[in-house]
Amino acid sequence: MRHCSRILYPNSTGMAVEIPPVITVSAAANAPHKIPPHWLPHLDPEWIQLWTTHGGHHRQAEQVPIEQVRLKPLAYSFTYPTWSGPCVFKECEYEIPVTRPAGYVTMRVYTPEGQGPYPLKRNAGGWVLGGLHSEAAWCKSVCNSTGIVIVDVEYRLAPEYVFPTAIYDAWDALLWVISHAAELNVDAGSVSIGGLSAGGHMAAVLSHMARDAGVTLRLALLVVPSTDFRWLIAEEPVRSAVAKLYPSTALYEDAPWGGLKREQWFLDYWIPAGIIREAACTDWIASPVLAKSFDRLPPTHIITAEFDICRDEAQSYAVLLAKSGNFVTEKCYQGMPHAFGHYTHPERGLSKGQEYVRDTCRRACDNCRARKSACRIDTAPPCRLCHLSRRECTFEAASRSTRAPATGTSATHASPFHSSQEPANLDVSNQRLLPDNESYDQHAYLLPSDLPDSSADFWLDQAMIDMEVQSFNHINTSPNDVSGDQLGLPTPSAQGHETASIVCGLTGDMDPYLMQRYNFGPDGNFVFKRLAIRSMMQDIHPVQLLVSNAIETGNESSQDSHPFRTELEKLFVYPHFPILPPAHSTTAVEPEKSNPPLLAAIYLVTLPFAGFDDYLSVQIAYDLPDAEKLWNLASDVVHQERHKPDFSTLQTLILLLVAPPHKPLMPDYATKWSLVGAMVTVSQTLGLHFDPTLWNILPAEIELRKRLSWAVKMVDIWHAAVLGRSCLIHDENWLVPEPCPSDFSHQESQTRFPAHFIHMYKLTTILNKTLTTLFSLRAVQTLARDYDATLCKAQTLVEDLNYWSSAAAGMQSEPQDEDMNSFGPLLLGGHVVKVLLFRAILRPFNAVPSSANPSNATEERREFEARRLSRAGAKACVASFVAFTSNLKSSWIHGFWPFWCTLGWSTMCNFALLLHVTADTPEEAHECWVLLDRARRAIRLQSKSLDMLRFSLLRIDSIFWKGLDNVLKTKLQEM
Repeated sequence: MRHCSRILYPNSTGMAVEIPPVITVSAAANAPHKIPPHWLPHLDPEWIQLWTTHGGHHRQAEQVPIEQVRLKPLAYSFTYPTWSGPCVFKECEYEIPVTRPAGYVTMRVYTPEGQGPYPLKRNAGGWVLGGLHSEAAWCKSVCNSTGIVIVDVEYRLAPEYVFPTAIYDAWDALLWVISHAAELNVDAGSVSIGGLSAGGHMAAVLSHMARDAGVTLRLALLVVPSTDFRWLIAEEPVRSAVAKLYPSTALYEDAPWGGLKREQWFLDYWIPAGIIREAACTDWIASPVLAKSFDRLPPTHIITAEFDICRDEAQSYAVLLAKSGNFVTEKCYQGMPHAFGHYTHPERGLSKGQEYVRDTCRRACDNCRARKSACRIDTAPPCRLCHLSRRECTFEAASRSTRAPATGTSATHASPFHSSQEPANLDVSNQRLLPDNESYDQHAYLLPSDLPDSSADFWLDQAMIDMEVQSFNHINTSPNDVSGDQLGLPTPSAQGHETASIVCGLTGDMDPYLMQRYNFGPDGNFVFKRLAIRSMMQDIHPVQLLVSNAIETGNESSQDSHPFRTELEKLFVYPHFPILPPAHSTTAVEPEKSNPPLLAAIYLVTLPFAGFDDYLSVQIAYDLPDAEKLWNLASDVVHQERHKPDFSTLQTLILLLVAPPHKPLMPDYATKWSLVGAMVTVSQTLGLHFDPTLWNILPAEIELRKRLSWAVKMVDIWHAAVLGRSCLIHDENWLVPEPCPSDFSHQESQTRFPAHFIHMYKLTTILNKTLTTLFSLRAVQTLARDYDATLCKAQTLVEDLNYWSSAAAGMQSEPQDEDMNSFGPLLLGGHVVKVLLFRAILRPFNAVPSSANPSNATEERREFEARRLSRAGAKACVASFVAFTSNLKSSWIHGFWPFWCTLGWSTMCNFALLLHVTADTPEEAHECWVLLDRARRAIRLQSKSLDMLRFSLLRIDSIFWKGLDNVLKTKLQEM
């Protein structure tokens, strides 16, 4: 039977506060609280056993009035601590005055042997339950393990003392401890603060209050904190809008160990409805994410739990801290609920509950502290950094206890992480960490992404571990991060975290037909470390999105004044894209007279070759211009001038598009494709889609128009291919004829440049036909399951490509200047086109679900033979691609590689992986595996010399980092 009661309490101002109705349930309703079945595979097994044995039979506290819970807390709260912790050297209590409103609170001090710094600890209990006993076990354990003094404050509870009384009780206690440091025999300059749940919220607030008051804090420890209450106390539509910012609020709304009802129950007492709640909705003290400034806050460590309804708001708060240049680390305990930190007691202990205590007591290893980063431990030491660098890991080194003389006044650093001498997992130095260098590791910590030190020879592998891909913060690595009914993209956070979603095209380096075999969760997401793949449709034409955080770009732009030699552009870039007047012409580029964005773009593409110039190799040896500033200058100005474009505007856009990425592991392909659209628009505005041969203009302009037109079409087609987009230029609306030898000057004809350029244009034409014939959306709808029609259409293209390859081989065999060899991108392009052709040919055989069963045995044998021959050709294609990569000439490696090459190389390993997962027999699967291994090895070795290969290696290694069986289902596994 249900009963309702309405209670009036006097608040801290003496006014009566009405508490909303509280429902009580009879014993008959005390049924077990079961875990949702779809959570079981992802929850920690120890927690499942613990909950099944004990917690599932407890009555929920939110079902009864607060008085009843306080009388018998163990009957209503499974998370109520039942272990008081180990003994400590000294334990004493103090009654201290507080001011808002005036009164007294009790404070307990745990003292180890010797003198030490200390943190203040505030208990959990949602501001209405708990006390000094709640956190006694943690306080004593950390006190003994680290040799630091722990101060625990018993703040006044609601509903007798409503918001914000508890906050000011904690603040008064902090000031009292600092002013009585001598009496407590501690160092007043070494204070840290921390708390669990409600205490974590208060620790966040006190960090801001201490900064504003000029009080220096060594560390703030926030354990499963709440940082944004608007989704619980605000009126609609604000409440729902804020809740959408934090997916965990919907995911764990009905968590049996405490979900939305439990959170609401706490806040109905602490921030009751009426004037107090209305004011709290916009008060940063209630919701620290609303603070006006996050500058100069103390180093902070945030602990979250995967199955905690407050998880995402805590992680968003960590992002806010980092973006303001603060040092912050965050660790999410996988498979754990909100209150897992209570389970350190022997009879109901959790391994991860005890791990949480150890983590807050341990010091980082020496190598990680030297890099100002936290140790990343997978299951046991050594940490990842020490393992990769083959160094001794000192993570397990015992913390040192400082025993001070009676009159000791030495200052030591406080931290609840480890010894009194060094902040564990943090190196609190005077050097601020700028937010530009942050990277977010949701499996472990929020860390500055500094490079490994120069003595380490593992920089590439460390880059793979750090996953310096587009920052991805809004989808956690857990399969449970997005609920099954949450469609669309991750919602940006309250802090303006924007997400970027990019469609995976049919010809891009990540093959949609391979990715449809990924083990997507019920929500359609597959999450890597910083990148999520979202399956939008599994059909004839599978559609996936790459989801990440939008890359932030600085707004600095300044023109570099270094005197670059324009000859570098002629030597390295001109043979590929002859869009500038030749150096010998009267209209050659002159730095003093050139358009600044065009000059910046020229400098950008020639910057990698400065070392080949006798003068520049010394002149700028110690002061190399910043590629990112050159990019920003060129792109910013050209966008401002798009309303009045001229040839220099178009030349700038082309050079920006072909420029290799200045961040090898972060090619900004979304920006590149936007620039392609701008380039095509400007070219049509200038009339470059018309044939100018018979126009009544100067011959020099006719020549320039043709070359710009050819370059625009080539850039459009190659970017469309590697980015998986549709070409923006269509032949029926582009009248400029293909280049021929007569289009080049006599002086140019004395070099290999005309033949090279014409050959590249012919390959581009074959690629264009491949895209329109085999990869247009309508073509895919028709051909995806029709191998006969696919082979018929592909045959002509394969013959054209074979003819082109023979001619390319003949050109390559001719004598040439090894210092000027520009064949690398040309030959790479041939391999990329061949891979795309075989991807289309194999598509009907690899379709999921497979094509309809043949009508008779003859047809079945015919299809089997066609599949066998097609796969044999595909394997030969990969083997040829691998051989090309393994045998790169030094003259190719040091040449100019346009942007599309970065993604073009990635198609090799991706295609080899597709062959492996679609193999029919274990023998063929092994054969393809060996081929894939050779491809990875070739790229890994060559990436030491050719920087742009690092992205291709990252693409394939991220799958193996995640675990191949965790990512893909092979055809053999489906049989």
